[in-house]
Amino acid sequence: MACETQYTSRLPDDVVLEILSFLPAKSIGRFRSLSRSWHAHLSSASFVEFHRRRANNPCQPKLFFSPTFDYGASDSEDDHEASVSKDDDDQASDSRDGEEASKSQDDGEASDSEDEECYFYSWQPGGGSVKKLMENNFWRPAPLTKPLHGLVLVRSVCVGGHNIGGGYDVCNPSTGEFLYLPDTRLPLKTIIRYSNTQGHPPCYWDVAYGFGYSSVTHEYKAVRMFSSGYFPATTCCEVLVLGVPTWWRPTAQQPPECVVEEHNPAVFLNGYLHFLCKDGGIITFSVNDETFGSLSPPPPYPGSHPEGSPVTRMTELDGCLCLCREQTNGGGPYQVWLLRDYEAQQWEQLCTFDRRLWPEPERMQLQTKWITPITIHNGRSGQRKIMFGTGTCRVFTVDLDGAPEVLLIPDEAMSGNICDSEDYPAVGLFEESLVPLGRIIENMDFGSPMTKAWSDILKWLPSRSVLELSLVCREWRAIAVNLGFRQSHVIHANSIKRHHHIKFVIEPSFGIFWDMDGQDNFPFPPNFTAGLFQCSQPCHGLNVGTWNGLDFLCNPAIRYNQRIEHDDGTDENNQDNNYFAARIALGYDSDIDDHVLVSLAYEEKNMDTRQYKL
Repeated sequence: MACETQYTSRLPDDVVLEILSFLPAKSIGRFRSLSRSWHAHLSSASFVEFHRRRANNPCQPKLFFSPTFDYGASDSEDDHEASVSKDDDDQASDSRDGEEASKSQDDGEASDSEDEECYFYSWQPGGGSVKKLMENNFWRPAPLTKPLHGLVLVRSVCVGGHNIGGGYDVCNPSTGEFLYLPDTRLPLKTIIRYSNTQGHPPCYWDVAYGFGYSSVTHEYKAVRMFSSGYFPATTCCEVLVLGVPTWWRPTAQQPPECVVEEHNPAVFLNGYLHFLCKDGGIITFSVNDETFGSLSPPPPYPGSHPEGSPVTRMTELDGCLCLCREQTNGGGPYQVWLLRDYEAQQWEQLCTFDRRLWPEPERMQLQTKWITPITIHNGRSGQRKIMFGTGTCRVFTVDLDGAPEVLLIPDEAMSGNICDSEDYPAVGLFEESLVPLGRIIENMDFGSPMTKAWSDILKWLPSRSVLELSLVCREWRAIAVNLGFRQSHVIHANSIKRHHHIKFVIEPSFGIFWDMDGQDNFPFPPNFTAGLFQCSQPCHGLNVGTWNGLDFLCNPAIRYNQRIEHDDGTDENNQDNNYFAARIALGYDSDIDDHVLVSLAYEEKNMDTRQYKL
């Protein structure tokens, strides 16, 4: 690693690595490009782990967040400021941190392009002001998990670019890298599907995600559990291993029957993922051997609740499983429970407080529907406090006796774009980390002769056959979901002269398609006079259509169907004739390499004067 010039004194490699271990992850990423030797040393597993331990101080937590913004809203500051409240003399250190955070940044004009961008921001108690961390192309990003070797699971409602429909990503905030998890925008198991050869494929209403690490195989695993089957279906759990050519697969053991909710993601601790069930129970999942167990919950919330059961959240705090309860909208005491003795399953109530009894202005400043502990914070006075995050990106601490102190309030420029996240986190922890995200099979290259040979065979087969063959093995599944193979399959599979495929569309809103030769086995008698039905010509196998004022996008070959919701119109607008037959079209834009939907509607329509405006 050292310079090889004979006129320059050489530092020992271990000294160089010792110095570099104090640098941020982004800086080390730049040093990797200096030479092959530097890249090898700085990418080694030993240095990655050494850097992660050296660059992160548990007593100085690092937080990141992003405002939930509206399209058209822009940032006008280069670095956003923060206003912080002052409190007692025994909290002087935190107050000084807040004063630093409220100081103005150096004046500088940002470019127009920067003003239009949105960012993730970082903040650290004692670290000064809020700083830009990385660009944010997400819509309502929610950091769901605590950092696992620096990696965080992030949920988004709508993501620009590659993930328009929202979904889940594994993120390394310190390097700005994201890895999109496939089939998380609208999971296939949450879509009602029909089959003319077998029973109904399983369909579920609820799904919860988690992210863990196997210390045996040294693999990172994304895990999701489906529950509440639309048709009679048992609870199922799937695993996606990062960095290997595979897809979502069933777990080694069948999970017990339970009901999970998406806004309660699994918590990783002691090698297990912990799923909080709707009835208050806790299901455990061993990331190593993929088996299930259970934990007893804390004592029930006190008193009767005419408004319903209390809101319950689960997280990790101080190295223990943490469960928090509060009545809806802060209408009761907030309880923080810790599972101090994991083996004996003994819960300890760490603290309790009632937000209604807080003094002003703290009570008004901390009005939110989402509040969850982030970490245990030790001030300079040595007093242990619980640091909380809110759905409005505000951070505060609470003494064990329940007295609040606000540490961070985003400034007015940022607050104008912040709204309460309600069911999902808005603030998360992050660590400096060089852990690579790996790749998923959609992003992997297929250069081996065997893989290329199978790809050349499969690309000529019908879509339904490829879909069924993708279940044979991991390699074939990897081929089937690869973007390059999909584009090749569209060209080759449709180049052979064959009879046109005709399907009956029995129920467009639910995606029930049936082959002509299977009309004697319809699931129910079709109503051919149900209303106006129009369908486009196929575009790369996709069709767009209209049925009784409802628009849908489908791929009949694989029985995929999705209803199209309009931003500026509802079903009531359709009934008012603001829309009309053949109002929607499907095309392909080669510049952005994506399909485009276009819809027309009447802005003005006067039947008497025959004046129209589209």
